[in-house]
Amino acid sequence: MKKAFTLDHWAEKIVLEFAISKKCEYLSHGKDIHPYVDNPGLSLFKMRSGCHPVVSSSLGEGFMKKNDISTIEINIKELCNKYDFFIYFTKQDNNGLYKIINIYHKKSSNSGLFVNEFVKVSNWLGLKMEIMCY
Repeated sequence: MKKAFTLDHWAEKIVLEFAISKKCEYLSHGKDIHPYVDNPGLSLFKMRSGCHPVVSSSLGEGFMKKNDISTIEINIKELCNKYDFFIYFTKQDNNGLYKIINIYHKKSSNSGLFVNEFVKVSNWLGLKMEIMCY
């Protein structure tokens, strides 16, 4: 499936070319905290540059074989009290790729544009979305 390039693709290309020119052995964008992300800007950038959310290998090989992340407790009430906006991923396939992005945001926050960006990028990647406003 062909997808249109984004500005983030272009930025990724420039960073990669710079790393190659400096003979870097490893290029990392950092790790997200799975299953939920309390600072989703990095996830949005990764998704915009074509990366599909995947189960973290640090969760263990046995976890990768499960079909649902329900084995990890997510305290939604606690996260809602702590953050104005957060996301988490669920329902991975046999390859560990997440299929659903869950977006939570407070009505009183200014997160509308952020939510809209996640909607666009999630549609582009083919992720299903669950959006909850609290």
